[in-house]
Amino acid sequence: LYSENRGAEAVPHIEAALSQAPENPQLLLLAAQMELGRGDIPAARDNTQKLQRVLSSSRAPQVLTTLGALQLRTGEFTLARRNLELAMSEAPDSVDTLVQMMRLNLREGELAAARGNLDSLASLGGREQEVELLEARLLQAEGSVDEAMTRYRNLAAQGVRDAALNLIALGMARDDADLALGASDAWLAAHPDDAGVRLLRADALLRSADHTEAIAEYELLAAAGENPVALNNLAWLYQQAGDGRALETAQRAYELAPDNADIADTLGWTLVQSNRAEEGLRYLQQSYAGKADNPAVVYHLAVARSEVGDVNGALELLAPLVDGEVFAE
Repeated sequence: LYSENRGAEAVPHIEAALSQAPENPQLLLLAAQMELGRGDIPAARDNTQKLQRVLSSSRAPQVLTTLGALQLRTGEFTLARRNLELAMSEAPDSVDTLVQMMRLNLREGELAAARGNLDSLASLGGREQEVELLEARLLQAEGSVDEAMTRYRNLAAQGVRDAALNLIALGMARDDADLALGASDAWLAAHPDDAGVRLLRADALLRSADHTEAIAEYELLAAAGENPVALNNLAWLYQQAGDGRALETAQRAYELAPDNADIADTLGWTLVQSNRAEEGLRYLQQSYAGKADNPAVVYHLAVARSEVGDVNGALELLAPLVDGEVFAE
């Protein structure tokens, strides 16, 4: 089911299998991959941590590389480096391991080390498109953005999905909606069923002023499958538009990803805006526990506390925000 892009149908089966074999490495690996595909990073991280415990004594290079690659995607960079360095000590000429190590070095801004990884990959040969993509990312990090963009476009035209993703991400990072939407539209013209790129397109529209088109895009994604991130963003847009479907949509997102702080915030804030602050308070406290450094999350909790009569608690949260960073509310 997962290999056929039917992740929502696969979820109950993987959950049932894990209930029978909670420490099975293959099941934990598949569960983490599925959760990443759905955009549920906290749940994926939970399974990679379990996988780390199960495989703590392993010295098999391919196993360590696979685990390190997952940890890169879930933000566990220290563990990723440890596993990848151990894999390289066991198999120094492994292209797979060098690719993941270069990704880590790029992520952490270690450009000289990344250039060394690239030279090693070039000497080993093979996987030309993947190595060219990594070189484009390195060029971007080194400041040669125009050359990097040219390479991304060429690779995307050859069907390299990650090149299209990098081009879209570059547009979003630069607040260049034309670049992000142009790259996503070009990819979707050839790959109309790519839900991941469609989600990025919707995110780009969310950041722009065109919320009507963003809602339409998220509605398509929600109809195609139970993606908690798409549902969460759709709920937020509905709430902003005063659409009565906001609460139901936020609840659906939370049911799919109950440990996601952003989704808990959306549900809690929607309940507060629906004059149900007592109910919303629980979700906003959950979100605050995971994202106390996010001023919008702090503000939402403060409003909920005020609504239920805890004025002192609200003031305690609000006072530091006055001289802090600017945020929407």
